[in-house]
Amino acid sequence: MLDGTKLFINSQQSIMDALTRMNSPYCQVLICIDENNRLQGLVSEADIRRGLIEGIELWASIDKVMNTAPLYVNKQVSKKEAFDLVSKQISVLPVVDTDKVVLGYYLFQQKEDPFTIQNKKITILGVGYVGLTLALVLAERGFKVNGYDRNSDLIRQLQQKEAPFFENGIEQLLEKHSQNNINFTTDITQAKGAIYIITVGTPLLKEEKQPNIEYVEAAATAIGKQLSEGDLVLLRSTVPVGCCRDVVLPALEAASGLTCGQDFYLAFAPERTVEGVALKELKTNPQIIGAFDPVSYDYAARIFQNLTKTVINVGGLEEAELCKLMDNTYRDHIFA
Repeated sequence: MLDGTKLFINSQQSIMDALTRMNSPYCQVLICIDENNRLQGLVSEADIRRGLIEGIELWASIDKVMNTAPLYVNKQVSKKEAFDLVSKQISVLPVVDTDKVVLGYYLFQQKEDPFTIQNKKITILGVGYVGLTLALVLAERGFKVNGYDRNSDLIRQLQQKEAPFFENGIEQLLEKHSQNNINFTTDITQAKGAIYIITVGTPLLKEEKQPNIEYVEAAATAIGKQLSEGDLVLLRSTVPVGCCRDVVLPALEAASGLTCGQDFYLAFAPERTVEGVALKELKTNPQIIGAFDPVSYDYAARIFQNLTKTVINVGGLEEAELCKLMDNTYRDHIFA
């Protein structure tokens, strides 16, 4: 708990006084008190904006626009309990005594960021062309990466730092990062991470003329068996619209017993690179992301913001899946 008075302001001071205080960092929400330091409310820039729109003058007192029923806690509340309450929406949490005298406050800025990306180990399921190039670029950016694949010959080759296909620059990155920032394994239990990226193939079933998503579902189930609270699952494979929500999400929840959007996060970030220049394009192409919810998007975006300058939020999972199919359709047409 912070016990300073930096955020305190008398509720009888003017709105203009509050705006002046809000020019300082971390003062976007002020704690309104009376002459005895008793809590009267909170005031934010949004509260002031609404008041001005309604015609309230800048020289009116703050109590004309403040939130008079803010969330607050008593001093018996633990730090952990307090930080469970603060969020981007509740960025200041006053602490009061039995007479509602403000003793201090907790700030959202103090809260440890659960999405400190560089501290998160990334596990990539499927280290073929899409998975391996992504793994190498992530390793080059300083991430610790597990590369998992059921193909033991492929994993043995990668452990020996041999490139399984041609790609400009791949040999140098393998030599530099294999067994350092990247470890390759056929044992999924040895590849636990906090971020799981599915890049397995979805080959076409010729007779049915439908994509085979068995590998995607199997990957989701394998992840679910070792999924922990706060983890992110990110899909990059080419899949039909609805696959993330109707196949991947149920498999993850069934295997883990956790709930998406509450206990773990889910996003779709399609691969859109061209063979031969993938290592370059992963660092220059805009990255499309669609997510289960805003928190899932924020988590996923932070990963790719370490790779490329432009990250595009297309909305939900289905929108991103459709973007991938549209991109592939366009390329097929141009190549034809």
